[in-house]
Amino acid sequence: MKILFFHRWVGVHLGGTETHVRELAELLCQRGHKVSILTREGEYPKNLDEKIKIYRISKNILESDHSYESALPLYFHTGLFMLKSFLYLFYLRFIRGEKFDVISVHFATESLVCRIFRFITGTPYVFVLEGYTKLEADVAKSANAVIAISRHEVDETLKRHGYEPLYIPKGRQKIFNASVDGSQMRQKFLGDADKIIIAVGRIEPRKDYPSLILTAERLKRKGKKYRWLIAGDGIDFQKIRKQIDDRAMTEEILMLGPVNNADLPFFYRAADLFFLPTLYEGFGYVFVEAMACGLPVVSTTAGSVPEVVGEAGILVEPKDIDGFAYAIETLLEQNSIYNSARSKALEIASFYDWDRLILEYEKVYLEAGNKKDD
Repeated sequence: MKILFFHRWVGVHLGGTETHVRELAELLCQRGHKVSILTREGEYPKNLDEKIKIYRISKNILESDHSYESALPLYFHTGLFMLKSFLYLFYLRFIRGEKFDVISVHFATESLVCRIFRFITGTPYVFVLEGYTKLEADVAKSANAVIAISRHEVDETLKRHGYEPLYIPKGRQKIFNASVDGSQMRQKFLGDADKIIIAVGRIEPRKDYPSLILTAERLKRKGKKYRWLIAGDGIDFQKIRKQIDDRAMTEEILMLGPVNNADLPFFYRAADLFFLPTLYEGFGYVFVEAMACGLPVVSTTAGSVPEVVGEAGILVEPKDIDGFAYAIETLLEQNSIYNSARSKALEIASFYDWDRLILEYEKVYLEAGNKKDD
């Protein structure tokens, strides 16, 4: 079948949703489907299967490369993207003769476009809920099929909106595993520290990196010699870098910027612990990556984090700096607790097997495609 993945940001930067879209596209392509991606112009996605077509919507003048903007620019650029992508879909359908059996959308913006496009052409679409918000759950209800990537999202949607999405989590790439040799990377970054703690994720307000800085500072005052690595890019990158400078933590906390997906396993394996003081996660793809590489986790009780991490670490309330510091110190200095969490991490990560999960996604797309009206 012909499947179009439609997502604004997959062409612009890396992140959990963007990674999910890319992997779904590649795996379904490998299973013999004709797969395309419609996104905004940018430097991603890189190194995709050459059989996957990439269609790009031009960037607006003065448009940010991040979804966090002040209200007026956000609505203006989002509205313009919707109009341009709607016209582009019409161009593909009626000028180039591209008929898609199903379209996969992962956010409300693209879903609204597809709802109108379906009304005119009969093309069905699947909404994959990558995180719970009232807007997305409301909009998703109109899709031909709805997938939620966490049970937290399923429960929230059923409780607040009266319908139950199908639960299918994200899968784990096989490159993330505990047999990767991270010794050279560890030697590069450890220096005079005793342990390495890594955080991976977009540098944005929702991830709450200021709490990471405060936690690192708290443990430094206690005499702990930890090295902290932050891998990722985002709208708050310069802001977080300035906070690190202002607190004289540049020796302890290193901002790595965006890290190639193929290199990430080496960073995980170089570390002793994964720490992300997030304020909300619809799933938390990086937790699975880290756990698959054998890392215990310290994070928060927000969103789907407890569901994904389980007993593979210690979870505390968001913004609880004392709680974060205590959890990190406990795991890194009590071997029995650390080893138990590490064993659980490997066990939990094994559940997220793409070989199994891609069959479940494929079934949904096939069933939705059979509902096509034209």
